[in-house]
Amino acid sequence: MKKITSIFIMITILVLALSVSANAAVEIKLSHSGPTPAVGATNDEGCKAFKKYVEDKSNGEIKVKIFPNNQLGNEREQFEGVQMGTIQMCSISTGTLSTVDKQMLVMDIPYLFANKKAAYSFLDGPMGVQIRDEFGAKTGTVMLAYGENGFRHFTNRVRPIKSPKDIAGLKIRVQENPAHIAMIKSMGATPTPIPFGELYTALSQGVVDGQENPVSLTESSRLHEVQKYLTLDGHFYSPFVLIVNGGIFKKLTPAQQQIVRDGAKAWSERQRVFNTADEKRSLEVMAKDGVQITELSPAELAEFQNVTQAGSLPLIEKEIGKDFLKKVMNAASEAGK
Repeated sequence: MKKITSIFIMITILVLALSVSANAAVEIKLSHSGPTPAVGATNDEGCKAFKKYVEDKSNGEIKVKIFPNNQLGNEREQFEGVQMGTIQMCSISTGTLSTVDKQMLVMDIPYLFANKKAAYSFLDGPMGVQIRDEFGAKTGTVMLAYGENGFRHFTNRVRPIKSPKDIAGLKIRVQENPAHIAMIKSMGATPTPIPFGELYTALSQGVVDGQENPVSLTESSRLHEVQKYLTLDGHFYSPFVLIVNGGIFKKLTPAQQQIVRDGAKAWSERQRVFNTADEKRSLEVMAKDGVQITELSPAELAEFQNVTQAGSLPLIEKEIGKDFLKKVMNAASEAGK
């Protein structure tokens, strides 16, 4: 009888131990704005890479559940959720983050990077790390890495755009971002903030003449169906950022924190590789669907850069300071080399 009782007690202890171990698993809600699974789903591809890496390396200690397609709110609401801890992590673009940290406006300096190699060098280098760390200190979050939304390009339904003068008089949808608004105004166009979810209808009904977004997003969202002209000018390089609640991150063990940091690298690498390939596919689709694609010469790009930076840099300098802006411009110049 005593032997049976001892066995029963041992089994009970084992069951309780397993239960505690299961309950100890860290659960992460990871929110993003991209579609899933869909053509052009760069953000979702990166988040899936993060989930696989973290769950595999932690042997199930960390569970990641992905909430795509703005299920937990728009990008600003997702970030606010991460700040409050109601969402553990988000993968969002930098467009709305200047409202909480003015230094993020540097991501919206027109024609700051000539190509992706320069953008990667800047973001992954000392300047990019400084921006990440200072953002985290100001917001109570940890910005883990930069991914890729892509270079943003203009589309419109009126005419080909080869110079700033060609944009003058057009109504262009923009994000609710002061640097974006200043850039459009500098070329004599009318910036019109419209939620992305309403953009297709606004373009089809002529509420606005054009918009600016990465080509993968333009094509996967079918915006090119109501736009005739695309200009590959690359006025902004738009990264996604992977952000985690600071308090939640600190509660992880050092080993778990390292797994999450390494998972963020996997997230970044997957986005960059996937998006580069998807841009090529998107351009082929748009050309096949009758979109007229314009590529610009170095001289034409220089004209855009001169006009738009003259319109945007004074505003950005006022917000972030002359010294910091100079440091950013110098770092971008070095990255370009």
